[in-house]
Amino acid sequence: KELLAADGCIWEDNTVREDIPSLSLGNKGLCYLELRCRTANVDFHSSNAQMYENAAWRIAWALASMKDQDENVLVEGFYDGIEPLTEKEEELLDNIPPYDGQTRREKFGLRRFALDLPDEALARRHLVNPSFNIAGFDAGYTGEGVKTIVSGRARAKIDCRLVVGQTPDQIHDCIRRHLDRNGFEDIETGILFSSLPAKSDPESRVVKACAESSRLLYCEDPVINPFGCGSTPTWIVIKHLGVPLSSTGVGCITSRTHSANENVKIEHLIMGAKYMAGICEAFGKL
Repeated sequence: KELLAADGCIWEDNTVREDIPSLSLGNKGLCYLELRCRTANVDFHSSNAQMYENAAWRIAWALASMKDQDENVLVEGFYDGIEPLTEKEEELLDNIPPYDGQTRREKFGLRRFALDLPDEALARRHLVNPSFNIAGFDAGYTGEGVKTIVSGRARAKIDCRLVVGQTPDQIHDCIRRHLDRNGFEDIETGILFSSLPAKSDPESRVVKACAESSRLLYCEDPVINPFGCGSTPTWIVIKHLGVPLSSTGVGCITSRTHSANENVKIEHLIMGAKYMAGICEAFGKL
């Protein structure tokens, strides 16, 4: 810990704004689970569907019991322990400009946003709330054409983005209890990946240095997200080392982070280098 001691940490990361920098002062935690069900050691012809259990339906019914159509997680204990927002965090959230919903709809072919949320409500929903997401589902025949079978095995992958006060083990235990109480004892669960949520001090010197560099180069204050929305392991720096952190960088909503053709514009990269130099200079003067 002594060797890694520092006065502040800049965690370079993609931002979704092109015009001015954004700062993320932490990260969501992550509990990535797999649910598995096996009802037979083979798949059957579907002419037998009236008498053989279908593992795909078992997983589908289990998933449906965990979340309603109003996006409420129905797993008892899921929301337990979540820390209330501080007065400063509320202030920072109120200062975040509305998301540009129209651009996102056009770029990504979105039908609508969850709960038909207006642009003004998207940032708070995105940054403050934990999530309960089905990341993948695998059962039966999914290839081209027709194959009539009863699935003997099925699995689903769930990822939950966690906020401060939640832990991956807590979420897994809640889901395990939920399955057992609702007649799904046969469905196995396992954590495939986990990380902790964390948030840093919005009044720290490193945040002030980022803001000063933003004003110098972009002539505007940065947008400050007090929590972060992804699950990068910034919690290691914040929790274990006790070092104040600000995650910032360059990019835009079409940078295709973590997907094919991930990209950054050259002019953004050049401006970003100047922005980082400005942060170092400002930090040295504080």
